[in-house]
Amino acid sequence: MSQTETIKARNSLIWWTIFYTVVSLVVVVGWVMYKLGGDFGYKVNAPVDPEFYRQMVEMRVKPVGQVNVGTAATAPVATPAAAPTDPVLKLISDKGYACLGCHQVDAESVGPSYKKVAEKYKGDANAASMLAKKVKEGGVGTWGQVPMPANATVTDEDMQKIVTWVLANSGGTAAKPAAKPADKPAEPAKPAATDAKPTATETKPAASGATLTTEQAIALITEKGYLCTSCHQVDMKMVGPGYKEVAAKYKGDAKAASMLAKKAKEGGVGTWGEIPMPPNSTVSDDDMNALIHWILSL
Repeated sequence: MSQTETIKARNSLIWWTIFYTVVSLVVVVGWVMYKLGGDFGYKVNAPVDPEFYRQMVEMRVKPVGQVNVGTAATAPVATPAAAPTDPVLKLISDKGYACLGCHQVDAESVGPSYKKVAEKYKGDANAASMLAKKVKEGGVGTWGQVPMPANATVTDEDMQKIVTWVLANSGGTAAKPAAKPADKPAEPAKPAATDAKPTATETKPAASGATLTTEQAIALITEKGYLCTSCHQVDMKMVGPGYKEVAAKYKGDAKAASMLAKKAKEGGVGTWGEIPMPPNSTVSDDDMNALIHWILSL
């Protein structure tokens, strides 16, 4: 072989080596970036798990009517509600308080279990008054970034009974004696009835059909114990779409108000994904119309 052919063969070998090396690096780097990108994307922008939110919605509505919201492929099926035997649980159910929409006695739900709360504040002499204030006003941060809405409709007397019962729940069987110390602080409950009156006047526009302000709408939802804000927020997506997103979708649609009122009343699935919306049959027609017009005005 001549010297020229030897040089050509060597150069050819070098170029082919460089080519295969570059291709291999591209393949390896691409695979690594794909894996890292997939993991990073999952953590930062994890896809909605319909089954998780189905269970969360089901837990929220069960204390009200034991509604089984089913899956995206099945229609909602109502089952009879089992009457609670614990006096405090019966109080929560009878008064329509939203406590059990986010909390369970033994298990994690949207918020911590009552037993976990009791364990956290065991031995804390200031826990009862602190928790009563926090539950009444709402807050965020102690148990994560999911906010607890204000429970302004719970009377001071009932609040004291519920908080005392929660703090006694670490032992499981200590719930009944908790009713006795709750009787003493019951006297301050009287101002609660007078305090609630201004709230009622704020929500009068619901009966007249006038468009509510955001403050009036939230006050109406809170006062009546409606579950709207359990799944929706004004500005952001939660379990369901944000109210401003709904308003943008139906902007200019003359039939939107009646259609949305009917859908919110009866429940449904499909418009915003696979997570079903449970029926809201306890919302009066006047309140429903007022809330729908408020949403569409955002």
